[in-house]
Amino acid sequence: MRIGILTTDTPHHRYFIRELYRLLPAPAHLSFVMFETKPYPWISRAKAFFIQKLPNAWIGLLGNPYLQSKNLARSVLAYERARFFVDGDDALPPDLPLITVADVNDADAAAFLDQHPTDILFVYGTGLVKPSVYRRAAVAAINAHGGLLPNYRGLDTNLWAALEGHPEDMAITLHHVAEKFDTGDILAEQRLQPAPDLSLVSLRYHVTVTLVPMTLNLLSRFLAGNVASAPQTGSGRYYGPMPHLMKIRAGRIIARWAARTHMQARIQESTP
Repeated sequence: MRIGILTTDTPHHRYFIRELYRLLPAPAHLSFVMFETKPYPWISRAKAFFIQKLPNAWIGLLGNPYLQSKNLARSVLAYERARFFVDGDDALPPDLPLITVADVNDADAAAFLDQHPTDILFVYGTGLVKPSVYRRAAVAAINAHGGLLPNYRGLDTNLWAALEGHPEDMAITLHHVAEKFDTGDILAEQRLQPAPDLSLVSLRYHVTVTLVPMTLNLLSRFLAGNVASAPQTGSGRYYGPMPHLMKIRAGRIIARWAARTHMQARIQESTP
């Protein structure tokens, strides 16, 4: 079974790729990794949001979901690099074919996909993948979504779950790729466990660590011909990026929930 990965070049994606390469059961193997470089239009959308909220400049700035915190981003990257790559080496296997494209839907990507046919296309963190791309997969195109579907579609969905008072609904969903974001039939879903160090900074790390065995299990089921999927029921909601001040609040909710739940589990274990 040939598996191709469409993703972006980040520490957590490199960790995911290396773990799949190392742990995939035979006869499955990674055929290639395609890195997309197209940036999200944060600046242009931040400007449009600010203009839309005028004359209330405070909402345009403090409530602007497209103004991202560089300090938070640096903290997340530092946390992940220190744990994913203890020795500082994040290199991918030298025999794994790699290609970098501006957009997974462009002509360069199509030409590469023509030369590297796959059974499974695994999408993790790219922009919207068009049918002309995902329908090239002989067996299935799968997307990894950090959120509980169908309730939480879109961006920062685990943070939105926490902010709305439902940190227990933070989850990872594997689903078929469809024409619209996060709408394909569900293949696997798992709620995030309340690790004692779970926080705003460590959330993506724990999502990635949980995703690896989920993906390996699903691919093993594909190998065994034992895969079932379920259509999403209910309308759900599509969430945009979360403003930074709300992220701070969501992070506090997550940390309190993780600490409280972990302590309750320890008390139950120690109770005769």
